[in-house]
Amino acid sequence: MSDYIQGQLVRLSCVFRDAAGAPADPTEVTFKHRPASIADAEATLKTYPPGASDGIVRDDIGQYHVDVSMDEPGEHWWRWESTGAAQAADQGLFVVLPALL
Repeated sequence: MSDYIQGQLVRLSCVFRDAAGAPADPTEVTFKHRPASIADAEATLKTYPPGASDGIVRDDIGQYHVDVSMDEPGEHWWRWESTGAAQAADQGLFVVLPALL
């Protein structure tokens, strides 16, 4: 689990692979994020190819990132999902430490 500081801009990355283990581009990539403390909050949603909720950047074959502003202190959930030939999912948790000043 990673710790970040409130106000920090953080780059979260992922690599998608095909069944043979080679980097591969999915049909669609989705990234979701929300503070864990706000259980009923709607997750921030970003997709690639870009749509109404732009934000995911394709860096290379199968490699993507998204930049997220750490505005809310506490635990945060994140999740990557993909469809197509490189269908996969990954999720996790990180902590945003409150600003001291």
